[in-house]
Amino acid sequence: MWRGPASPKTLQAVGVAFGDFDNDGDVDILIMNMNEPVLLRNDVSGGGRWLKVKLIGTKSNARAIGAV
Repeated sequence: MWRGPASPKTLQAVGVAFGDFDNDGDVDILIMNMNEPVLLRNDVSGGGRWLKVKLIGTKSNARAIGAV
């Protein structure tokens, strides 16, 4: 069960993902509930640095899976 200040009700979570969903350089949280997903955006400004990399593979590996 998940309960917090961002949600006025108790929800049953089945999964969670962490990432920069809004592309602003900080980590956001996506909680997958039984009936509805909840996105907790991190809107705190900070002086952190980040690097975005887009990998492009060959025809046989178009998603660049396993790239080093």
